[in-house]
Amino acid sequence: MYNANTSSVFAVNFPARALCAQRAVTDRHRFLVGTCSLHDSNEISVLQYSEDSNHMEAVSLYSHPDQIWAIESSPTDPSLLVTSRQAFNGSKSLTLWRMDKQSTEDIAY
Repeated sequence: MYNANTSSVFAVNFPARALCAQRAVTDRHRFLVGTCSLHDSNEISVLQYSEDSNHMEAVSLYSHPDQIWAIESSPTDPSLLVTSRQAFNGSKSLTLWRMDKQSTEDIAY
């Protein structure tokens, strides 16, 4: 049952269809969200949820050149992720990304 007092909302800048938990992070709730805009550059947001305050915030934001159709995090390294993407010219690919240490330095491995 939906309870407005226990929900947390975060709005990304563009339409999004890709979401996954950052599985290598076990001491806090982190998620990756990938956008899929047809006309603008896209982005990957690293979101963190706090149960104590019921608040969600973006802890990092990365530019992404293409539409993100799916996103998956590494189960062992919080700086690694894979995106399934489609370029504006229609070509499709899978890409392994490493986020910079600035976004992951506070994560316990």
